[in-house]
Amino acid sequence: MIFIARQLQEKCREQNQPRYMAIIDLTKAFDSVNRQALWLVLAKIGCPEKYIRVLRLLHDNMSATVLTGFGDETEPFQVDTRIKQGCVIAPSLFSNFIEAILHLTGNQLPLGVEIMYRTDGLLRVEPPPYPSKSCSMQTIMLL
Repeated sequence: MIFIARQLQEKCREQNQPRYMAIIDLTKAFDSVNRQALWLVLAKIGCPEKYIRVLRLLHDNMSATVLTGFGDETEPFQVDTRIKQGCVIAPSLFSNFIEAILHLTGNQLPLGVEIMYRTDGLLRVEPPPYPSKSCSMQTIMLL
């Protein structure tokens, strides 16, 4: 994917076309979510307070241990960020969080600039005309 992004950059430079890219590594996506921000996002999109309280009970005061190479377990430590991996609702929580980020970013884009995306995790922010049929335009909806 990085090779393709570099090639795309080079072609745009040759043709004097501006292009901006943000590559998002989703392999540790659930680990990167700020839970306080997530609770605010859920409230903003209209989730009932009771539902948010249940989710907070599942996620707040979370601790973890590490199993060392010697078979020993470390002392428990607090985990202040991330969504629980393996939780059936985690993908939906992450999706809502990312949509809020896209919404906030979309409101700050200059006139005529759109966010394009691919499911391989490469976001492309570029001015018109839109380049290919393999991309989809993300319409930023109000939360």
